[in-house]
Amino acid sequence: IKLENGFNACSGRVEIFYYPWGSPVLGTVCDNSWDLSDAAVVCREMGCGDAIAAKSAAYFGQGGGPVWLNDVNCVGNELTLTACESKKTEDYNLHYKDAGVICQCKLFHCHACKNIEKKILSVCRPCNVSNNTSTLVKLVNGTNSCSGRVEVFFDGRWGTVCDDGWDQSDAAVVCRELGCGNVIEAKNAAYFGQGSGLVWLSDLQCASYSTLRNCNSNGWGQNSCGHEKDAGVACQLNIKLVNGITSCSGQVEVFRDSQWGTVFDDGWDLSDAAVVCRQMGCGDAIEAIGGAYFGQMNGCRQNESPNS
Repeated sequence: IKLENGFNACSGRVEIFYYPWGSPVLGTVCDNSWDLSDAAVVCREMGCGDAIAAKSAAYFGQGGGPVWLNDVNCVGNELTLTACESKKTEDYNLHYKDAGVICQCKLFHCHACKNIEKKILSVCRPCNVSNNTSTLVKLVNGTNSCSGRVEVFFDGRWGTVCDDGWDQSDAAVVCRELGCGNVIEAKNAAYFGQGSGLVWLSDLQCASYSTLRNCNSNGWGQNSCGHEKDAGVACQLNIKLVNGITSCSGQVEVFRDSQWGTVFDDGWDLSDAAVVCRQMGCGDAIEAIGGAYFGQMNGCRQNESPNS
């Protein structure tokens, strides 16, 4: 099972592998009778938190291949979606009814994103503001939160990614998974320094996958790469400071839906400011300032890239 086209690894269109002819074929789930009990089983199977919403009508876009399941009726305590009562189908014309889920993001540390953007979609987006083992992918030794050596968590251990076959498509998946902007560059040859432990993934072929761990590869640990080939990424930051005294002070602006906007100061405190400082690659937060201290923004700066 996997989730596609979501905001992060814990949301998206539900897709499952089925073996009708002996080999796996990926397909979707129809939203007939799809409810929170069904979504809860998916969230648990994915290792996410509780189900927030069961989405219908191809909320996360239409999938491809067959629609494998219809009229899913989970009690809620099943370990896998395929263990739930359902009708097995093979319909190629029902993708406008593809089911999806939004799960709580216990795997991610995002309370600060909630304060910055004030939307549930942002609460569940991985912020990469913590280096503990509750995230599934992180960037290390970069100049800010959206650049660095790529590391993935598997089998209880952090490891790196080999740069064999590493390209812009693969790097773009990492940038998207971490809630950063577009990819600037896929880095090779341990550009951000050599990691330690195992080299988990090699020869990745990501195409349009939503998470790095769902990309095609040689398999976990199936490579002969050394850490001198550790892969990295440089992504665009979707946050900036404007009108400040230095590059590490100013009015906070975030980039969303092709436009820059500001942050309302209700509830704004030092904890929120600390996340911005860390994301910008600055030091500790000195002060959280409200009341348009650095000036007011007139309208929105539209059609700009996150680097402008």
